Amino acid sequence: MANRLKRLSHLAAILFAALACSFPAVLTAQGTSSPPTTEGIISFDSEITVNPDSTLQVRENITVLAAGGQIKNEIYRDIPTSYNDRFGNPYVIHFEVVSLNRDDQPEDFHLERIEDGLRIYLGNSSESIPPGQHTYELTYAVNRELSFFSDYDELYWNVTGNGWKFPIQVATATVHLPRGIAQGAILLDGYTGPQGSVQNNFTASADGQSNATFRTTRQLAPSEGLTLVVRWPKGFVRPPTEAQKHQYFLDDNQSSLVGMLGLGVILVYYVLVWFVAGRGRSGGETRPRSQPPRDFLPPLSATFGEWPLTKKR
Repeated sequence: MANRLKRLSHLAAILFAALACSFPAVLTAQGTSSPPTTEGIISFDSEITVNPDSTLQVRENITVLAAGGQIKNEIYRDIPTSYNDRFGNPYVIHFEVVSLNRDDQPEDFHLERIEDGLRIYLGNSSESIPPGQHTYELTYAVNRELSFFSDYDELYWNVTGNGWKFPIQVATATVHLPRGIAQGAILLDGYTGPQGSVQNNFTASADGQSNATFRTTRQLAPSEGLTLVVRWPKGFVRPPTEAQKHQYFLDDNQSSLVGMLGLGVILVYYVLVWFVAGRGRSGGETRPRSQPPRDFLPPLSATFGEWPLTKKR
């Protein structure tokens, strides 16, 4: 019995020593485990303020996970600026970046013209982004994004855009309307997925403070986005004035107006030349002759062999 207890004590000591040696290794392995390497947008949170003068102020908080793959130096955000109204007429919105921060610090940016709008590069191509999570706060102002109908006004807004090349885990949007709109008078709609999709994987609600909130219910794949539609009664937002509409017309049709002006200048020039120089002076009446004019010699080729080339002596 004593020998058996002695053996058990030796076995327990061996097991205890083995556990004691392996425990630091387990802690070390847990402490040095590598972070997730799947790059993408962890959250895309947007706040859209509808001003009484029909302009918008937009603030986007974009939290990304950088792992040295596609997110190395900068990311970009595409903003459409060229649209067509419900009658098919083209128009261009005015867009202005107010500020850009990364992790609560000012960040560089630059703009690039693309086919139907602008591309905002967030960051500096010469500076690397440290691996890990980073939050970009982009604030900008736009106009001409509201539609004014006979019975209501409407905001149709693509919250995230569809140009991202990596997924968006969750997207939210809060629309701040002018105060005083009843909660039940705010109508909400929207879409998720690629451009042209009619999916509605989101939740939406309005409160008594004239705010509308949207949140996606599934991850958005690359090239997918969230689009919202908010309608409210008339009388809370001022539509553009006639002077603003005239200025918008000039801005939208600048190239066509320049071309028409050039044609007008050319037309005026030729009309003035026509009046100054006249339509051409008359050279008198022209009559047929039965005899050649005096001292007129026939062409040499017509009298070859008959007309002397040299005078005979």
